Amino acid sequence: MDEKTSSGKLNSHTFKMETSTHADTTCLQVQYLVKQVGLDVNAADICGHTPLHVAYSQEDNEIVNFLLLNGANPNFKDLGGFLPIEYHCSEKRS
Repeated sequence: MDEKTSSGKLNSHTFKMETSTHADTTCLQVQYLVKQVGLDVNAADICGHTPLHVAYSQEDNEIVNFLLLNGANPNFKDLGGFLPIEYHCSEKRS
């Protein structure tokens, strides 16, 4: 959890975590990364995926709502040109 960009912010690749059997635990981890560590909710990985893209692809509405309430940009397209919500509306892309 200490992978950082040159700006000192955690990148969204760090955000990607194994799916937890306890959704509450995962949401608490995300809340910690955003509120305590300072994760940039709009940081993008090499493919242009933001934490919001990841949350939608995992169909985790609690994390989606948390990210949106904390400034995540729902109009940020990844390198494939897909909006985060499009990952919720179709099969998971690789």
